[in-house]
Amino acid sequence: MTWLCSFGFSLEVISYDQWRADLLKVAEHSSDNALYPLIPFFAESAPDDSVKFDCQNTLSGLAGTSINCPSVSAELLSTYLSYYIRSGFLQAPQQKAKY
Repeated sequence: MTWLCSFGFSLEVISYDQWRADLLKVAEHSSDNALYPLIPFFAESAPDDSVKFDCQNTLSGLAGTSINCPSVSAELLSTYLSYYIRSGFLQAPQQKAKY
């Protein structure tokens, strides 16, 4: 959240329940939402803190290849966001970036 805000995007922190309700409301009107096909994966209640995701299977699958996964950082996120904006995938933030 901090990185996205520092890039100039305005974000509002809301509860999982509110986010899910908003997603379902949007999905009712448009199946074009990128998250629409994933709705069944979003539980009716917030996931508990014991649920953890990692990339160990991905890293194991890439072992011995020339592909590497860079660490997530402000610089990497800036690279991705800049590309998405240049390509038209994202609109440029209205706020001035603080980088």
